[in-house]
Amino acid sequence: MSSGHTPIRRKLMTMILLTSGAVLLLTSASFVAHEFLTFRYSTVRNLSTLGQVIATNSTAALAFDNAKDAAEILTALKAEPHIVGACLFTKDGRLFSKYPANLPCRSARTPWAP
Repeated sequence: MSSGHTPIRRKLMTMILLTSGAVLLLTSASFVAHEFLTFRYSTVRNLSTLGQVIATNSTAALAFDNAKDAAEILTALKAEPHIVGACLFTKDGRLFSKYPANLPCRSARTPWAP
């Protein structure tokens, strides 16, 4: 190998290295964005499903005005470590039950109450 080929080799290696680095950076950024969006979507779906389950299970307690059963249903949320609190409101916006018992829920009218 003559000394004249060394600068071209170095330029080619630099171009290949920069191209590979750019592809790696772009791939990593798209992977992080995909994981963020997927995590957000799955969290929303999980909380929505959990809310529907709690709503379905608490209809009888609300219909028969049984706050003890409603509190028991909400207590089942302690199985989910990321849920720190929940409140059930009556149709007229009155606080009916909450989890945990010392949770400060506002008893103001909810936006969906008539």
